[in-house]
Amino acid sequence: MQTPGWMRRPTADVSSGAEGGAAGNVAAQGADTPGGPVPDATAQEGAAQDGAAQDGAAQDGAAQGSAAGAAGGSRRTKIALLAGAGVAVLVVGEHPGNAGSGNVPPTDGEAHDVASLDLTGAQKDLVKAVEATGTPVVLILINGRPLSIPWAAEHVPAIIEAWEPGERGGEAVADVLFGNYNPSGRLAITIPRSSGQLPDYYNYKPSKEYWIRQAWSHDGGYADMPGTPLYPFGYGLSYTNFTYSNLRISPLQLSPEGNAEVRVDVTNTGKRAGVETVQLYLHERYTPVAIPVKNLRGFQRVALNPGETKTVTMKLTPEDLKLLDEDMHWKVVPGIFDVMIGKSSADIVLTRALQVGSQEHARVAPGN
Repeated sequence: MQTPGWMRRPTADVSSGAEGGAAGNVAAQGADTPGGPVPDATAQEGAAQDGAAQDGAAQDGAAQGSAAGAAGGSRRTKIALLAGAGVAVLVVGEHPGNAGSGNVPPTDGEAHDVASLDLTGAQKDLVKAVEATGTPVVLILINGRPLSIPWAAEHVPAIIEAWEPGERGGEAVADVLFGNYNPSGRLAITIPRSSGQLPDYYNYKPSKEYWIRQAWSHDGGYADMPGTPLYPFGYGLSYTNFTYSNLRISPLQLSPEGNAEVRVDVTNTGKRAGVETVQLYLHERYTPVAIPVKNLRGFQRVALNPGETKTVTMKLTPEDLKLLDEDMHWKVVPGIFDVMIGKSSADIVLTRALQVGSQEHARVAPGN
């Protein structure tokens, strides 16, 4: 079971329950349990209906129409009732193909491809309707593939990515909601804003970086949206905060066959214990072939109590420094490497140069 993780952390007005938790006076909308999927309009209506309306939906055509109307009214009534709640927990996402038979068609799994990564059915409208009540919303995503949720990412104060968490997923999500567990998951993929960005990945070549950051339009990426991902590789949030400092590399100059140790101090500046995932990325400045703008070369999880500082140590070996040259050979090319420490691939907080080989092999840019 994958650990649910915050995509967007709750703000102070949402955290009205246990310290650091997101759930105070909770009104659940969209599913019977925190782990229950609400994949499309059919499921949303079913979650809002009472038993009589559900029975009516199984009758003849006239009764079906009557039940559907009652269901729509019931759903609107229940959404209106959320205005009096402290927090609305809204579950949306996909219906996995292995979830069993029922009235809800599968939208995820083998032989259930989709053309878009947006929420299916009327789920986006449901999210907007619940958000419009003014009640703080915690959005829980149940999905096997990444979902493009740019509107929710901008307007919903708290989002949990639960993936397909298994039969006890409701308990795991509840632990996160009530602050009994401080999540520390990090994305092992890049989540795009739109399927039009695919393939979306962090270790692209410099030519793609130009199009993402500027392009001919000079406004960054597309004419109708930014070129950056919705959530970058390595992203994840916690109920606490961490700061990084004092990046050291030993030695600062080494031979192509040598090893280097990278150390950085990490401090928990929040009020709760938590686990941070320190990520080490590498890029060589001048190479005979085009290489990615950064490559993950190590990561380490560190548990910290409030106010505690620990030193994280990671090692760089010749294998980490190699590139695939024009003759299709893996080799270490002497030069200057930027050692980057970050909280994600898009949030690099500390950088320092590492010299590999002699100075005569390095082309040093002004100011370095």
